[in-house]
Amino acid sequence: MTEIDINVVKPERVVDIIVEPNLITVNVTVSGGDGGGAVDSVNAQTGAVVLDADDIAETSSRFWLTNVFKTAYDSAVSWINTNGASILSHIASTENPHGVTKSQVGLGNVDNTSDANKPISTAVALALALKANTATVTDISLTSTIVGFSSFTDRTIILVDYGNSVLCLFALSGISGTSLLTFTVNFTASNYAINQCRVRNNGAFLTNPGRAEISAGTSVVNVSLNNLSSSFAVGNAKSVYGQILILK
Repeated sequence: MTEIDINVVKPERVVDIIVEPNLITVNVTVSGGDGGGAVDSVNAQTGAVVLDADDIAETSSRFWLTNVFKTAYDSAVSWINTNGASILSHIASTENPHGVTKSQVGLGNVDNTSDANKPISTAVALALALKANTATVTDISLTSTIVGFSSFTDRTIILVDYGNSVLCLFALSGISGTSLLTFTVNFTASNYAINQCRVRNNGAFLTNPGRAEISAGTSVVNVSLNNLSSSFAVGNAKSVYGQILILK
């Protein structure tokens, strides 16, 4: 009677007695001194042999590795069963679960504001501060009292109010009714003001500029033919274009 380790002497027969998922080591007793006789017993059992956990020899290196792999697999499956749903939910989340800040992704200077609520730059604010408010622009073309024309081809007088001062823009053309040309504004000047203007007399622009002036305490702008305060010729066509800044 010879006892043989089947994993060593008869490896081709291991497949006949493997119990999955673990590789096992069993001792097979056979008759005959050379190990080639009939099987008498398996792990000292005869007849219809059923192997259980106690029959598994855990000294086998193959069994140990297989058991390690199975343990790792079982552990992984258990972890996935416990955490899988949470992981999938985390991956699908669009609610920034890690709390990433805009600075961390290079967007520290970006503000989450709508186009309608975006602030303007300092440069734009300064430029807009110099802009005349449309609410302070007044057209007095038809309400101003104009002396010097018997008929008009152009009658425009616009006031731009800056608070302490008013810029008066005028463009008047027509046939001269008198040698004088005056028009009124809708406020009283606090100081004397004078400015040059462009003059066309009898269809031709004069080389020398005209003059627009207003005296303190009055609301009448006087326009002269040139800087010498010359009068216009009665009956001729005349045109004056210019501006004058008046203190209120």
